[in-house]
Amino acid sequence: STSKSMVLYDIVFCLIQLDLCILRTVTDATANRDQSLFGKDDSDHFRSLLSQELINDGGLYYYQAHEVQNHQVRQFVEGLTVQQVVERIRDLRTFPYFSRLFPQRLTLYEKALAMKRVCDTSPDVAVPAGMIQDSGEGYTESEYADYCATKFRGTVIDLESVYNIALQLRDKFAEATSRGLIDETSFERLKSKISAMQANFHNICLALGKPKQDLMRENQFE
Repeated sequence: STSKSMVLYDIVFCLIQLDLCILRTVTDATANRDQSLFGKDDSDHFRSLLSQELINDGGLYYYQAHEVQNHQVRQFVEGLTVQQVVERIRDLRTFPYFSRLFPQRLTLYEKALAMKRVCDTSPDVAVPAGMIQDSGEGYTESEYADYCATKFRGTVIDLESVYNIALQLRDKFAEATSRGLIDETSFERLKSKISAMQANFHNICLALGKPKQDLMRENQFE
């Protein structure tokens, strides 16, 4: 029925959003080099696993505003057949990256927070040599402080995005399970994806000032 397949389409919408979050995270982490949980080849490898329409059609969706990305991903998902939706739920190609999404997003957030705090507490903070090299000799402490504040806001937005998508996926999975809408193979594979993100979820809640909650509780879906 339409109601049944709609829940499965919503699950795939969340999974694709998470894939794009991972690609963005891999790219951000490898650009930072230090404290990266990903290798230099991970970005190209992960990109090769995704549907090319999602990353090549009119630009890199994963670097566009989240509401723009939401609209484009929703359009892509609505164009899939029910069989393709089930195949995507069962697809484990990007699964090895799931457990690193939250810890890496958290590391990027904490690094940006530390940089912002230094600027907030030390108005005359020395601008890193690399920033001067990239931006020119006239680059000021004030411009660097603005850069750090903007970068921090960006990491908060990214953290909130993965937090919201993960909760949405959890709730849609629970709905599909309680209504008997998901087959055993899809159930086990989706459960493993959500479980992979549980380990760091309490830390994400803490960083965002949200109540502590779980993505996957023991015996939740048995």
